[in-house]
Amino acid sequence: MMAWRRKLAIAVPWLNCALVLSAWAVGELGDESYFGAHAPDTFSYLEWSAMALNGPSAFLAGLGARSVSSVVHNRDLAWYLEYGLWAVLAVGQWHGYVRLAGWSRQHRRLRFSLGLVGVMLVLVGLAWFTRTTFASTCTGDFVGYCDPYFWPVRAACLACTGFIIGGIATHTAVAADNPAAGTSV
Repeated sequence: MMAWRRKLAIAVPWLNCALVLSAWAVGELGDESYFGAHAPDTFSYLEWSAMALNGPSAFLAGLGARSVSSVVHNRDLAWYLEYGLWAVLAVGQWHGYVRLAGWSRQHRRLRFSLGLVGVMLVLVGLAWFTRTTFASTCTGDFVGYCDPYFWPVRAACLACTGFIIGGIATHTAVAADNPAAGTSV
């Protein structure tokens, strides 16, 4: 493995963790009076970018935080718990992607399976996205806050995860079939 690819494989999980924590920081600053007019847009874009790259960890962190906070009924606890879990799970998710890329380079069947899983996740995510986007219901979380983008954003993140997994399969297939293209992660 080339030195810069190894460094990139180490840096990417931590960069995703930093993206999640920056979304959290902007959300925290959004309660300030000066940032109140600007933070919701900035926060939404940062959070959605982080969700697009870290869909599974965002979904699991949100589910875990809502499960715990539905028992405790503390909105602040849910906020900190969700972003803390999300940052930790994002690092593990991307380490898993790096490991998948290494394994799939050596196994042709695994590359094919990853490609199929990626295509299926994209199709299911897009179907779920269209269903939730055009639904007339407003889904609220445990405190009754009505967020019409809650499920559509998570469905789009599932599709983005499919693109990432499909990209891993495609990239490792090109690198394995053409050694002159360079080594894969």
